[in-house]
Amino acid sequence: MNSNKVYDNFRDYDFISNTYKGIDRNKIKWYPTIDKSKCNNCKTCLQICPMKVYEINDNKEVIVAYPYRCIVSCSYCAVRCQNVAISFPDEDELKEIIKKFKG
Repeated sequence: MNSNKVYDNFRDYDFISNTYKGIDRNKIKWYPTIDKSKCNNCKTCLQICPMKVYEINDNKEVIVAYPYRCIVSCSYCAVRCQNVAISFPDEDELKEIIKKFKG
């Protein structure tokens, strides 16, 4: 994924009403999942995420602290993860969710 796609995803947001393409952001299950068996806590995801989705917990591990801050359809952190520890829902599943709410 190139960085232009990340910024293209911002165009579909209304940050004031917290909607994506007119859909309440909290209804769209698009956010990262960290595979703890692969994560080495390098903190790349924490450093590059413009929405501050990640934090460090009390055990000094990177966690997804604010999943619904994640920009829908962005997976830049997963692309940059050197250990392939970050995953996202399937893009087809996302399309179905959007279709369901756009009706």
